[in-house]
Amino acid sequence: MKDPFEDRESENYERPIASREFIIQILTDAGKPLSFDDIADDVEIQLDQEEALQRRLMAMCRDAQIASDREGRFMLVDKTDLIAGRFSAHPDGFGFVIRDDGEKDLFVHDKQAMKVYDGDRVLVRAVQFRGRNDYEAKIVEVTDRAHTALVGQLKRNSGVWMVEPRNRKLVHPVIMQPDQIGQAEEGQFVSVELTSQPSHRASPTGRIVQIIGHDDDPGIEIAVAVGTHDLPHEFSQQAIDQADAYGEFIDQGIAATRKDLRALPFCTIDGEDARDFDDAVFAQRTDGGGWKLWVAIADVAEYVKPGMQLDTEAVERATSVYFPRQVIPMLPEALSNGLCSLNPDVDRLAMVAEINVSARGAMTRVNFHEGVFRSHARLTYNQVNDALEDGAAFAAIPGGAAVQTNITDLYSLYHVLKKVRAERGAIEFEAPEPMFQMDANGHIAGITGRWRGDSHKLIEECMLLANVAAAKYLIKHEKPSLYRVHEGPSVDKLIATRAALAPMGLHLQGGDEPTPEDYQAVMEQARGRPDESLIQVLLLRSMSQARYEPDAKGGHFGLGYEAYTHFTSPIRRYPDLMVHRALKSILRKDPSVYPYDQARLETMGEHCSNCERRADDASRDVNAWLKCRFMTQHIGSEFTGVVTGVAPFGLFITLNDMFVEGMVHVTALPADYYRHDATTHSMVGEQSGQTFRLADELKVRVVRVDMDTRRIDFDIPGMQPAKDKKGKKKSRKKGDRGPRR
Repeated sequence: MKDPFEDRESENYERPIASREFIIQILTDAGKPLSFDDIADDVEIQLDQEEALQRRLMAMCRDAQIASDREGRFMLVDKTDLIAGRFSAHPDGFGFVIRDDGEKDLFVHDKQAMKVYDGDRVLVRAVQFRGRNDYEAKIVEVTDRAHTALVGQLKRNSGVWMVEPRNRKLVHPVIMQPDQIGQAEEGQFVSVELTSQPSHRASPTGRIVQIIGHDDDPGIEIAVAVGTHDLPHEFSQQAIDQADAYGEFIDQGIAATRKDLRALPFCTIDGEDARDFDDAVFAQRTDGGGWKLWVAIADVAEYVKPGMQLDTEAVERATSVYFPRQVIPMLPEALSNGLCSLNPDVDRLAMVAEINVSARGAMTRVNFHEGVFRSHARLTYNQVNDALEDGAAFAAIPGGAAVQTNITDLYSLYHVLKKVRAERGAIEFEAPEPMFQMDANGHIAGITGRWRGDSHKLIEECMLLANVAAAKYLIKHEKPSLYRVHEGPSVDKLIATRAALAPMGLHLQGGDEPTPEDYQAVMEQARGRPDESLIQVLLLRSMSQARYEPDAKGGHFGLGYEAYTHFTSPIRRYPDLMVHRALKSILRKDPSVYPYDQARLETMGEHCSNCERRADDASRDVNAWLKCRFMTQHIGSEFTGVVTGVAPFGLFITLNDMFVEGMVHVTALPADYYRHDATTHSMVGEQSGQTFRLADELKVRVVRVDMDTRRIDFDIPGMQPAKDKKGKKKSRKKGDRGPRR
């Protein structure tokens, strides 16, 4: 039998031996274990090649392609005991296999990880660590590759062209032949099509298919993030045509079949730079001292229907992605900024929640309608905030007396809902949102914070109420749907959080199952403290990530709800669109508008959760890029910051009022031998006794910015090396620990 890969082996080795594929074929044909001599005879090697064949067989055993028995015979791996999962890479080269069966993740050594990229589907064998009661994974087979293309920066190292992936979890550089580079220049960001995947024997290879630009081009950070995270960002012509076909105005024939709410003085309240308005509100006092709240949400489901190309591409995106200066929408602009946007003074179709609220803030009655309405005013958060504080500004609110009365009633309702929120124990974090200012050339010019005012919170409470109303309505009518589930913190995270809070004089009550009230109690104790924002971050880190599930039982821990869903943003979130379809199927008594069984709901829940995380990761990458780019303008500048993390290798610092994070490496601290105390989250100088703790405020200087790793390094200006009583620098003594500057 001839080795089908003999030519490849001849190119790689002066004295080629049997390929791995050929050896596997021999064992397959034999149907039984074979000795070394049996295999050597079958592959027809010379005597001086036996050692090389032995090494190859051992390597195949190491890689779990074959196995050997107690008698030294070789056999095919029995795949019935293999474990399926997804490889999750770490930037340092190793990784873990996230098992499909939900069991404990398996560690993957960096040598094994050479075969795969982050996200690849694999079959592995669990192998016990030497001398340890734990297991690691040996990759037997890559069943599905997660990446056929990637984005990175073109570099040249010792004469070899390569593209370093921008995604730090894709640790293998892509080797480029000179004829595959095209017109790209060293240092440019490019999109690469992989022509071969990583393997144990070779690095991945590829060819450049698109030049994205230089790292200082305006908007390059967004273009790179789009490619790095594989964000769908261009609609097909078919989807655009389907959206355009609806025109600019609603179908009055459809409007005639709807509940007509056009006389009610609805208004929208959004940011100054908002372009898509998907919610409008109207509140009125009732005779019993309560309120009737109407929440009108753009009726996207009327235009985006299952089976349409519009829907296929909306599913693929699952969410809009928000960057500074730019949005990648879930729907084409003709819908997202046009027919589905609740612009003022035009008729719009809507799904409307009609909610009766008692004087004490209890939801007493809920109805949903397919409605037609119009917004009587487009208001901004700042406009309403000013109106709530100033009579003259209130009188200037557009829309006349009816809209002004609506604002008054909404504000009175908000105060009651705010009180109910506190009684419910819902966690409320108060943190500013970083805002990036750009110059005329599109480059970062500054970073400021935007705080939420009462108008933001007013709208938030109305949306929360509508989402809860939708969840209760779906449960009442026994309609399977997606819910927003947020579970409580794990025991491990609770231990770490309490350890971090203790040195600050704070304690999180509740044992292994704290309630939202316990979290809120810590927040109340932190209110007004200089380290309040840090305490919020510590509490946030302790929580699990919310996700979409077809079961409401998990509830929403952070908001303190037993059941919660997303109803209020179908323009930008696909789960909301699914909820609208579920409501329509109830109202119309027509199951055909809601084609989701339990299996499909589970798949969609996982998909939408993953797409949400992908969008968040892309937004964080852009923000980190902009922060680093901004700080390159401030090398040598001094700022005040707070210690937000302590590790054996240094202090993490967040600059006050700038939302920029960086590190003071242990080698940049005043000369001493530092001991890291994980219990008290501190670094202690063993000779000087100088201590750096979590929440300490320090003056730092920017010394280095690495755009590749998005890392900012600080030092502490004006701090002299520790000296002994005679004024001499202390020498190292036997037994001293920790790195020395």
